[in-house]
Parts: sequence; C-alpha cells; structure tokens
Amino acid sequence: MLSVYVPRGTSLERIPIEPSAAPPEAAVWIDLVTPTVQEDKVVEQLLGIVSIQQNDIIKIFSIAAVVFMPPTLVASIYGMNFHHNMIELDWEFGYPFAILLMVLVAVLPLLVFKWMKWL
Repeated sequence: MLSVYVPRGTSLERIPIEPSAAPPEAAVWIDLVTPTVQEDKVVEQLLGIVSIQQNDIIKIFSIAAVVFMPPTLVASIYGMNFHHNMIELDWEFGYPFAILLMVLVAVLPLLVFKWMKWL
C-alpha cells in the first residue's frame, strides 16, 4: 500500500492509495516506517518472550546467591583463625561439623524452594 502525504497546515496528512492511482507528481512513499497493528503485536510478543527469558536467568542467579552465601559465611567465620569462644575448633569433630553445617545451610534453601514450588 502506498501513501500520499498532503500538507495540511503545519503537518502532513497521510492518505493511503492504490499504486495504480498514484499521480506521478505527488510525493509517494512506500509506507515502511509506520508499523501496522499486526507488526506491533509481533513486537510485543517478542518483547514478552525476551522478558520471560530474562526473568528465568535472574531467577537462576538469585537461587545461586541464596545457596552459596550461607556456606560462604560459615567458611569465612571459621577461616578467621582465632580460638576465642570457638571451642569447636579444638573438638575432634569440629572440621566435619563445619563441613556438615555448610552443606546443610546450602541444601536447606533448595528444599524450601522445591517445597514452595519455586524450582
């Protein structure tokens, strides 16, 4: 579909015409710039799909942060190398206890996420 743009005051009025009816002296442009309603819908659908994909990626990053931050906290506390009020450092099972604690605080959020059907 072709359009003829006719000056009306300070703006142009777009008049759609058939290609065979276009006068040779008129300013005729192929209407590629103005999207149709169908093109707008396709663009909105594609943007919706991209948004959903981005939400899934952010969800994965958030889950990874929740899973890895508590073990990192536990490891950083036990990695400070001081014995003041940390009797478990001299305990025979202190190291396995710290590893078990880190695994527990990493798995617990995953179990909660699965129970709430977020995963």
